[in-house]
Amino acid sequence: MKNSGINVRKVWLQVTGPINWSNNVATNINFISGFIARAKTYGITVGIYTSWYDWQQITGATTQFSNSDGLWYWSAFGQGPDAEGVASFDDFRPFGGWTAPSVKQFALNEALCGLTLNRDIYPLSGKEEASVVFELKDKLTEKINVGGFV
Repeated sequence: MKNSGINVRKVWLQVTGPINWSNNVATNINFISGFIARAKTYGITVGIYTSWYDWQQITGATTQFSNSDGLWYWSAFGQGPDAEGVASFDDFRPFGGWTAPSVKQFALNEALCGLTLNRDIYPLSGKEEASVVFELKDKLTEKINVGGFV
């Protein structure tokens, strides 16, 4: 991306779907560690996107990444508007060494004006309020190969 003039400052590593990860916790931790280390060599910070359950299943609840650049957790009851979680951080409980989240995804795969999107909430800097944002999802998933990691 840098060779194409795209300045990436931060990426979020998705650590979800335990069935898609190794059953070996050490292998998963090594992958995450390697991903973060490789990103840092390019000056890119890495946040973690996960949930309490996914993190426990995939990493054995390790706390070694709690100093990563943010936690984006998801908490929804399924897909669509009838399965939304709460649009607040009231349900957050510390896990993996994180004591506060940066972002929360509370709705998955909702349709709006012909688009499929997720709904997220994040705290406004220095305020108790929160803002709801929409995250557009492409129908195609693109994989970006970052130094050997896909």
